[in-house]
Amino acid sequence: MKFNIRKGFSAFVLFGGMLCTLCACQYAENDKKTADTALPELKIGDSRIRPFFYKDENGDYTGIDVEIAQEACKRAGYQPVFVEIPSGEKEQYLKNGKIDCLWAAYANKELADDGFQWTEAYRESNIGILVDENSPDDRLENLKSNGGIAVVAGSKAEEMLLQRIHKSTGEKQNVYSCGSFEQAETAFIKGYAGALVGDEVVLRQIMHEYPDSYRMLDDKLKKIQLSAAFGKDTDPVCWQKIDKAVREMKQEGTVSEIMKKYDPDKAGTGEVDSGEQE
Repeated sequence: MKFNIRKGFSAFVLFGGMLCTLCACQYAENDKKTADTALPELKIGDSRIRPFFYKDENGDYTGIDVEIAQEACKRAGYQPVFVEIPSGEKEQYLKNGKIDCLWAAYANKELADDGFQWTEAYRESNIGILVDENSPDDRLENLKSNGGIAVVAGSKAEEMLLQRIHKSTGEKQNVYSCGSFEQAETAFIKGYAGALVGDEVVLRQIMHEYPDSYRMLDDKLKKIQLSAAFGKDTDPVCWQKIDKAVREMKQEGTVSEIMKKYDPDKAGTGEVDSGEQE
């Protein structure tokens, strides 16, 4: 068999070109990883709750808050490091410097003088009440469901719930304060609690998973606005960069698109327009 020098040389050139391409891609990927790790880290605290902040099948954090934070950090030049914290200890983690930034924090007038540095609110929602589809209940004040109301201990929703109950009835209804939303949801689904309090987006997901089983009361506890909060000792330049990124993402519709991905009913983006914050 004769060896065709021309064909052999062409194959060698083709193989060499493919090898160079693979090497170039590998170098580019390595350069990207090096660039990412070279960025200053931003420790972002949040509490686990679907669809905002949770782990996927690979054990990586994902959700609405995660995607918004990742994109904001990318634009601002930071490497996000997510820290999972208990709902009732969010502000303490920030004040103690265990995290640089508290994502999904309540931005309202009550917290205006707390010393935190706030970004513009990126999401707006209602704290709602979920009950059984056949429940006769229509308002919190005359809740007749057996088993009381399940809510996350130490959360702003719990604070709002107790304030509303005390103000309207002067007495404490049967409130089950649970260590996490998963526990509160389980107590409600299994029938240990007759009502569940939480963010409307979260409650809609439960209704989607259990069709024709539950409904939300028209009665709402409060409309909330969520922002990213930075500690008073945090470099103000960092806060300003993230705030600028959030504003740009809202104006471009990026925040709205991220939220639509996780809302099964597409009931609304919950995006807050500039100038609408409390």
